[in-house]
Amino acid sequence: MNIIMNLRRTVILTPINLLLVSLIALLPFHASAEQSQTFGEHTIHYNAFRADTLTPEIARLHGIVRSSHRIVINVTVIKKGGKGEMGSAVEADIWGDVTNLNGQNRSLHFFPLREEGTIYYIDQLRITDKERLNFKIFIDLQPFSTNITQVGKIDKQIVEIDFSQQFFTD
Repeated sequence: MNIIMNLRRTVILTPINLLLVSLIALLPFHASAEQSQTFGEHTIHYNAFRADTLTPEIARLHGIVRSSHRIVINVTVIKKGGKGEMGSAVEADIWGDVTNLNGQNRSLHFFPLREEGTIYYIDQLRITDKERLNFKIFIDLQPFSTNITQVGKIDKQIVEIDFSQQFFTD
């Protein structure tokens, strides 16, 4: 019983854990929305979900507008650890586009949320009921690289993630 109470206190007291618990709580209802892809030593975790599923405290803490007509797109980049070590979140430049079935295109401009050694990249969009969105997200895994491989060419490692998801407002 003491272990459960200690775990409950740990989860409730730290804002990042509240965000994680909120995101994990969504998984049974939106299991298809949480996805990941691996590119070499980096694993990209990404998902999109309705903003009203976040707790009011988490939304307020991070400036996220809670609404059934808004979604949150969340991307995290994890670099594999050494043998027997866990991976860790790393910085990246992330941007993208989202297109609906009518061909209307919107740009994605992710901003980082940094807490307790974790970095989440977040963006928000307005949606309509039953809207299907096609996401194209670009991740520069070496955002601060200055390695020049050829004259005038900077060595970058940009990967692309594409996914599609339908959203319901009611």
